[in-house]
Amino acid sequence: MLKGRRFWTFAMVIALCVIVTAGCRRKRSGSTTITGSDIFTTDSFPGGDVQDNNVADDKRAMSMSGQDFVGGSLKVTMNGDRGTGMATYTTTNGFGGSSDGGLYAHYFDGATFTPPVNLRAIDSVGVFPTTTADIIHAFINTEEHVSDDAQARDGDCVIIWRNTDFASGGTDGANIGAFCTYFDVSFAEDVSRNFGFQEFASRFDAQDGAGENVSTIAVVTDGLCGEARWLSGSNSYSYGDQTTDIELIFRQIEDSAAAGANDDQVLFAARMQLDAAIAEDIPLVPTGLVRLGVVGFGASDGGTDAEETQVDQVLLTYNDLLVFRVFSDADFAAGPSTSFTPFDGATAFAGSDTTLQYIDFTLGTGAVGAATSLHAVAVDSLAGEVDENNADFLRQNGSYLTRRSCYGEDEGLAIKVLYFTQYVEDATAVFWTNELNNARLTIAEIDGAGVFLEDAFISVDDVDEDDNVLPTVVDTQISRNGDYIWAAWLARVDITVGVDTDGGTLGLWCNQYITTRPDDDGLFVVPALADTLSGTFNPGVPTVTEPVVLWFGFQGALGYVCGAQSDADVMALFFEQSDGTFDEVDQVVLDADVVPVGVTPVVTTFLWEVFESGDQSYASTVRMNMDLSTNFVAADSGEGGNHFTTYLDDVDGTAIDDFRIFAEKDGIGAGVAEIDSAVTFRNAGAFQTLRLVSTPAGSDIGTFNVVDLEDDDNRYHGSENIHVFFFETRSAENVGAGLALRTRQFRTEDDGVAFGDNFVPNAGTGFEDPFTFDLPGIDPTETPTVNGVAREGNSVGVWFFYMLRLYYQEFGNGNNDDEVGWLHEGEDGFEVSNPFLIDDESEVSIDSVALFTTKSCTCETLEGAIIFWTIEHDDGSETRLRARVRGGND
Repeated sequence: MLKGRRFWTFAMVIALCVIVTAGCRRKRSGSTTITGSDIFTTDSFPGGDVQDNNVADDKRAMSMSGQDFVGGSLKVTMNGDRGTGMATYTTTNGFGGSSDGGLYAHYFDGATFTPPVNLRAIDSVGVFPTTTADIIHAFINTEEHVSDDAQARDGDCVIIWRNTDFASGGTDGANIGAFCTYFDVSFAEDVSRNFGFQEFASRFDAQDGAGENVSTIAVVTDGLCGEARWLSGSNSYSYGDQTTDIELIFRQIEDSAAAGANDDQVLFAARMQLDAAIAEDIPLVPTGLVRLGVVGFGASDGGTDAEETQVDQVLLTYNDLLVFRVFSDADFAAGPSTSFTPFDGATAFAGSDTTLQYIDFTLGTGAVGAATSLHAVAVDSLAGEVDENNADFLRQNGSYLTRRSCYGEDEGLAIKVLYFTQYVEDATAVFWTNELNNARLTIAEIDGAGVFLEDAFISVDDVDEDDNVLPTVVDTQISRNGDYIWAAWLARVDITVGVDTDGGTLGLWCNQYITTRPDDDGLFVVPALADTLSGTFNPGVPTVTEPVVLWFGFQGALGYVCGAQSDADVMALFFEQSDGTFDEVDQVVLDADVVPVGVTPVVTTFLWEVFESGDQSYASTVRMNMDLSTNFVAADSGEGGNHFTTYLDDVDGTAIDDFRIFAEKDGIGAGVAEIDSAVTFRNAGAFQTLRLVSTPAGSDIGTFNVVDLEDDDNRYHGSENIHVFFFETRSAENVGAGLALRTRQFRTEDDGVAFGDNFVPNAGTGFEDPFTFDLPGIDPTETPTVNGVAREGNSVGVWFFYMLRLYYQEFGNGNNDDEVGWLHEGEDGFEVSNPFLIDDESEVSIDSVALFTTKSCTCETLEGAIIFWTIEHDDGSETRLRARVRGGND
């Protein structure tokens, strides 16, 4: 029976929808009308009011009045698990112009934002940055720094951005420059000090020539959490670690002044010296601009021939390490300045070489190391030389911004490990069709002082086959305790030994690497690389009759510390093969060997499930997130290193589609169960975004003693619950209606019951409908959009957009005293979703959801999660930004 004050909330929404002819909509914008102060009010929302962050001049929104928030411009960086953050975005004036807009910033103190502050620079043509997507927020976390002056800067932030400058005449023409705005947290509440933001940004690039534009900007700092990627116009990083130093890196065109020659592309570095003496009212500014050198292999990096070596636009950093891609060719006298040799195609210039190189920075002193090549051979780029080389970063599915190729101190390792691909000494000038010399997947080790240790090819090169390993089809995954890393990739398998170019079959390959971790005293010995690498396995075992592998992915819910592995040495790959008559998904169980010298993991392949042709092939080649993917997701099942999957399947068996959602588990309590509504009048659609959320996340890691072969219990962490989220049609009557968001909880404990009976709501002998998130009694055309998911312990928060409103649902955390766990009214199989309305003002409606963000570098992300959205006031003159923060658990 429905009961309580919140039942009347639910009842009034239904009543309103019944009496309004057009549904629950506004006439002007088509958005939902919510009237009455007690209809989905947010008095119990676990966080602050919407109004808490209405910090603009009129207190009606977060962004300024009279100005339009520019969609897609919001960039937010959370400072680790501290709960603080920085937000930047751009606006135009409310009439579509630009005179009153610009770049704005807010500091977030863990509960509310400062008022918007316009970031400006004196040497800047306009108020708009070149792009907001590559703005960097670099926090200064110096609480544990050895310097008192550095400690005094703890919590401050450096905001780095690009913009076009003024042409001052002479050789200084207009060009895109690099700027940084310093934020002093001690003045965050002082309006007279611009709420802590430096009034005019500092310029830190070399600005001595027309058109010498800055493209990529980056930072080298131990304040980053793990690997970071930087690209001209975008970046991908996480921030929050203790900070010794910050080096500002930028790539800039350099005019060599040679008639008819190319402009050069070079790297510069400037330092934010965090331990510099505090000067009252003077912000910390970049100093010590340095032009970074490259290894030219005989090609010039200076003078009128400087363009013979050029740096690519993509950079990788990991704490004190900067890795970059360099083109070199002494014959490179003409042509466009960005003509890098395509990795998987013919070279544009005979004898050209492209290599990966790195520079190590000594954080704390500002010392800059020399460039070191990571290439497997001694390259020759002298004039007249014809052999060619090529190397590239991993870029899963074509994106340079994926961050799963470099591991090191932030994953508990004693040294840095980098995976990348390379061609070596190709004399044909055509990389792609030369089966004698194919691209190889490579692993390289670099120690903590920046010294190159060893490298090795880990892919097989069959001289009879075009078995190139492209950087787009490689993935790597570290175990939750950092003891080992698996690499997986696609490459052709020679199916007829001794026959050149037989066409092969695209197969899956994998390799295990044992990491080196310091002991409790911080001591370690780095073994020879050959003693830490396994052999390379082809777990698909293709034959002439086997189909090609179309996609693969590691199980979901993995990751250092936060991951779920009920057996610390076991993880799994899943891959799909299609032959035009069926889709087959196979499981590869990877049982690692964690004792160096003679690394012999056990790799076993099992058939998981067979589907109708085309039902499982729709996906990216590399599934980076197998707990959020298309039609098939997988995670650890909570015991013994076994696995739990959810997938879409067509149960009709004919040309008529009838798609349903199933779950399947191996090991103890193995089984298969349909977990949707299990009725013929509901369908899950041909393509389904499935999501698994495993709780609780890990928080500790254990150690394995390679001497006595003993490990502790903390190495093992299996989830207690797995939440499955999926979509299916709402009813039979409303054909063509939007899909409903539904969920079931899987309890991983072995309680001796049948597989389906471990779901809540029950999907077995006491079958019940899944829990539905949508508002009750409404069957509209819209499909809910999940904007964010966060977790803490066994609690899960879900933010979703539905009928042009934002809602928050939560599992656990003492919200309910019965089994369902989600916010609801009703009981005994009649549980109705009762979410919190996030945007609780009836005078405005949502235009779009701008961003969802959580704490970073931590397993617990629920507290402090923030949702941003845009609204239009009734006069329709402006689009404003708003935000709401989920508070802490009591």
